[in-house]
Amino acid sequence: MYDRESLLNIDKINEAESASALNAPDSNESINRANQLLVEAEADEIIKGILKEFAVFCSLPHGSGNEAQLVELLCKRFQDEGFNAYITDGNNLICDIPAVKGMEDAPLVALQGHIDMVCAVRENSAYDPSTDAIAMKIDVDGSGKRILSSTGDSSLGADCGMCDAAVIWLLTSSEEKFAHGPLRLIFTVEEEEGLLGAQELKKSVLDNVKYLINLDGFDADHIVAGCSGGRSEIFSKDCESMSFEPENSKEWCAFEFTLTGFKGGHSGYDIDKGRVNAIKLIADLLADMFENEMSYLLSSFNGGVQHNIIPSSASAVVVFRREELIKCQRSIQMLMYELSMHYGESDWGGRFVYHEIALPRRVLTEQCTKSVVKFVHGLCNGVYAYTDIEKDRDGALVVDTSINIGKISCKASASKDSNHEGKIEILIFLRAISDTFSSILLRMNNEAAEEYGFESTNVEYPSWHFDKSSELLNAACRSYRKITGKTAVATAAHVGLEPAVFTELAPDLEMISMGADIRNAHSISESVNLGSVKEFILTLKDLLSNIGNVSGE
Repeated sequence: MYDRESLLNIDKINEAESASALNAPDSNESINRANQLLVEAEADEIIKGILKEFAVFCSLPHGSGNEAQLVELLCKRFQDEGFNAYITDGNNLICDIPAVKGMEDAPLVALQGHIDMVCAVRENSAYDPSTDAIAMKIDVDGSGKRILSSTGDSSLGADCGMCDAAVIWLLTSSEEKFAHGPLRLIFTVEEEEGLLGAQELKKSVLDNVKYLINLDGFDADHIVAGCSGGRSEIFSKDCESMSFEPENSKEWCAFEFTLTGFKGGHSGYDIDKGRVNAIKLIADLLADMFENEMSYLLSSFNGGVQHNIIPSSASAVVVFRREELIKCQRSIQMLMYELSMHYGESDWGGRFVYHEIALPRRVLTEQCTKSVVKFVHGLCNGVYAYTDIEKDRDGALVVDTSINIGKISCKASASKDSNHEGKIEILIFLRAISDTFSSILLRMNNEAAEEYGFESTNVEYPSWHFDKSSELLNAACRSYRKITGKTAVATAAHVGLEPAVFTELAPDLEMISMGADIRNAHSISESVNLGSVKEFILTLKDLLSNIGNVSGE
């Protein structure tokens, strides 16, 4: 277990590993340059102050459903500052902050972020996200940017804890008190489980709020004013299994197929980046074995973490007659070809391994084996359609509709106990801005589920329609240009953002989403560019200082 006390002191963030992220060859010069940049980071009072606030987040477990301790700590912190802070019945945190003198007539602005994080854990790590703190380190990349990440056992929680921490620093810890009107902080829970905390808020929380600024953006130079809706779905069926006791065991063999070490990532932000979905590729391998007229039985098929994480690893154990080994090798060759041709550049770090293991005692029945393989193989995965909204300066378009197969749990077992060993479960996540394509995918999924004997349960939330004419959006772009000298991209995002829920509670509410440069969220490789955090908070500060003139030029 990590020492939480040490994490509360930013001076103890590991500097020794700073040169590890340099793209240049190791040398005394590069190491000295890395150390110099880190000293500059700590000398920057804004970055140092925000990191101290973020270290508090990292010191307490706050995965979805496990946020109570952090919520209580922050509530007391705000109350000690003299603010009107309280925790709702749904465990969300609300805090009203009065305007500074002379800004009392400015419109009420809500600053809104989520408290919870996705807890990705390194394979074979002893790290326990329900109890352990997050250990951090600062690296310097080849362009000289200071990058904060975990030390590799877990995800970082910068999504969206870093921008929450930046706002807390701005309103409570920064020495310079800036001009702002009345503010309402809305910190929600269980966002990563389908915006559940936001859906528990009462309409009265948004009474009199004119503008809402969501803190869950992933790019400092992107101001978002729209997002996709989402639907998390669990497909399940009873695991029909049987004991496996062949008369001549020498005629049979069991192999374990494993894809591991791929990038994984966020099922929204990273879905169009050519990442391997390990579950889908294992299912494709198994389906190809059927296409090669090979007969086999599954003993297990497991992979992934949860619905909204692209699975970086998956494995399956299959049993077949030794005389079928050549057919198996043909399918493996096809998988290796696909990895090389389709993922050789976009996701080259992982590997496929297979080896013979002892024969298992139980296997799925032939019918159950085929139903699992054909169902997962037939599911759509990845990008299905694009919008006509540009997401960056290169002309790339925002994804409209996508599906991620996030997790599969399938193990032949003699009992149906409380750990669901007697159930086969497949978790997917569908994202869509329009209803046109999502309705097609839903129909296809439902028809396949019925054909292969799966039942489904789901949680969904609406989309937030993009409005490029938003005065708040244009004002934020002006503030970003004033602070950075650069032009922001006004766009929509292919992720679920809580403003989608707020559009139903307050249809006339004008909203945007901002953030810092966060990469590989929902994975152990999650990182944040510290310079972009400073850009974000200074842009937000300028926007809030001029909120009474949002419609100005």
